[in-house]
Amino acid sequence: MTKCKNLESLLKHGDRFDLNGLELYKELRTLSSMLPHAKSVMDIVQFIHTSKLVDIYPNVYVATRNLLTIPVTVASGEWSFSKLKLIKTISALQ
Repeated sequence: MTKCKNLESLLKHGDRFDLNGLELYKELRTLSSMLPHAKSVMDIVQFIHTSKLVDIYPNVYVATRNLLTIPVTVASGEWSFSKLKLIKTISALQ
């Protein structure tokens, strides 16, 4: 429940909240029994959306949509660029 309250604080804008931490906790507990085999956040979002449960689980829907919009870095791409820079540097020295 602490993490749900922390998320509520993070998504606070002035005196407005995007979600209610206590309600999010309750929704997650209820939803977990309905989706015991969910493998990803996307599975949860699709289930809520296709089952038309957005009004019943609004806090879970907001939290999962926010989670899906967080940018993810790809370490292998960064590694490729650093190796390319190293190759160019070595080539320039020769």
